[in-house]
Amino acid sequence: SAGAFCGNKIVEAGEECDCGYDYVECVDKCCYPRQVSEYDRAQNESAKGCSRRYGTQCSPSQGPCCSSETCQFVPLSARVQCKAESDCSYDSMCNGSSSECPPSLPRANKTRCNEGTQ
Repeated sequence: SAGAFCGNKIVEAGEECDCGYDYVECVDKCCYPRQVSEYDRAQNESAKGCSRRYGTQCSPSQGPCCSSETCQFVPLSARVQCKAESDCSYDSMCNGSSSECPPSLPRANKTRCNEGTQ
C-alpha cells in the first residue's frame, strides 16, 4: 500500500503522531486518534486525526523521550535511559531536545563486540 495510514500506531509522513484508530485504542493524551470526537472538535476546531493536541510538544507515539504525563520532551536531568548499552556502544539518555532517543556513542576503536565480528 502507498502512503501513510492514520490510525495504525506508526508515525508516517504527514502525521505528527499516531496513537490508533479511536478513543478505545488511543491511550495517548497528547495525540488525537484517527476518529476525532465531536467534543474535541468543538473544543479545538483545528483538531484532526494523527495530530498533537493543542499545547503539546510531543506524543509518546513519536518516540521514547516524550513524557506521557506532560506531553513534553523528557529532560536530560530526568536521567531516563532510552537505549541500553551494548558491547559495541554506550547507553543513550533522553536529552530534552527530541522525542526520539539520541544515537548512542560507540565504544573505543578496536573494542571487540558483536561476538567478535566488529
